[in-house]
Amino acid sequence: MKEFENVRQTLQELVDINNTRTELPRTKELDENGKVIVEEHEVTARDLQEMNYDDLCSLCDLLGMSDIYLGGNKK
Repeated sequence: MKEFENVRQTLQELVDINNTRTELPRTKELDENGKVIVEEHEVTARDLQEMNYDDLCSLCDLLGMSDIYLGGNKK
């Protein structure tokens, strides 16, 4: 998961990823040791979900609301 220094950086990343005018990067899948298990390919809807989820978790962390994705206390 990418570490952001502030909320603005996180929101900028989310806007950039989800802007329909942005050309999406190609991606590849790595195992836990960093070895490529799936060669570079066009980003899929699942890849976008994973990118968005990671960024949203980072945003929750920055706002002190990690319970949202950890399934803890509902506020």
